[in-house]
Amino acid sequence: MSSPCKNFCVMTTGRSGSTSLMEALERHDDIALPMKQIACADNELLRPEGLAKHCADYAGLLGEAIDGPDQLIDAFYRHNAAAPFAGFKSMPHRHANYEAFVSRSDITFITLVREDRASTVASFMLALRRGTWRRHGQVPKQTWTFGPEDKPQAQSILARLDDNLRMLERIPNAIRVSYEAICREEFHSPELERLFGRPIGIDNPRTPISGEAYTENWGAFVSALGISGQV
Repeated sequence: MSSPCKNFCVMTTGRSGSTSLMEALERHDDIALPMKQIACADNELLRPEGLAKHCADYAGLLGEAIDGPDQLIDAFYRHNAAAPFAGFKSMPHRHANYEAFVSRSDITFITLVREDRASTVASFMLALRRGTWRRHGQVPKQTWTFGPEDKPQAQSILARLDDNLRMLERIPNAIRVSYEAICREEFHSPELERLFGRPIGIDNPRTPISGEAYTENWGAFVSALGISGQV
């Protein structure tokens, strides 16, 4: 079996532990990430609200014009050509040329998903309602109550989540890990270890918090979505 490419991309959906995984990678000096070089929230290189700034930043670092997401990705990897490892975080809907991107043989793709779809949607809803974006495994201090007026938004989030999950499944030869798995103290991924040459794990792993812990009427919420609390 050939060695995995040193260039990597963590492909994920929101609310799936990707911030914790990127922080785990950030600890290693030989792993180049965008936020080690520019202001790049969560190492998400193609985040729409930062895209123009990221293009300008790498244009300055490389001394060349960069126009759009595809050129930015190539610029990032070229800037880090001498690094032992280089990667960033992204999501399927960030890529207009998704199938071409995930078929690239010069990038090792790592997919990170959360198996509990109901809690993923609840986490989005809490974040939108309360602004609680980062928890690092802690139970949110705030709660929320699902109401009939929330159903369209929750269903829209679920539909987008499921679409993204299907897109992640289509990535060929990806290293596949789940939020639930990386949160176990005994987590071990031979594929990740083979890629990076060492064990990779998050700090202080804790059992994922179910949306039931901060959704006041959990039963009504999952019933409205038509999914169970744990999938």
